[in-house]
Amino acid sequence: HNFPLDLASVEAPSVNG
Repeated sequence: HNFPLDLASVEAPSVNG
């Protein structure tokens, strides 16, 4: 997770790609 959505990507890394 590199995007500011790190908080969300921490649980859904797919959100980052």
